[in-house]
Amino acid sequence: MKTVIELVVALVILVGVYLLTQRIVIWRLQRTCNRVLRDLRAKGAVAPESAVPLPYARKDLIRIGVRDYRPKAVEILLYQGKIAMNDDGAYYLSRSMTAEEPIG
Repeated sequence: MKTVIELVVALVILVGVYLLTQRIVIWRLQRTCNRVLRDLRAKGAVAPESAVPLPYARKDLIRIGVRDYRPKAVEILLYQGKIAMNDDGAYYLSRSMTAEEPIG
């Protein structure tokens, strides 16, 4: 019986650690999305004509150091329609984001 309790406690701890790490990843992605939006707003990229290239929009094949969430954040923002990409591959804020208040 003691072994079963130890196994259940270990399983609960394992699931808890997994959920905590997923929550941290989501938090970091949200923070990075806000940074990308602030970056585009600061550069004045509010229309296709004023779009700016984002050097961090592409994933590097070889990257040494901590995980970079910026390429994934750009992908998420494109999917959500908060930013758009012009024909040249430069990014700008979509119309819905230019009318909103500052990101903060």
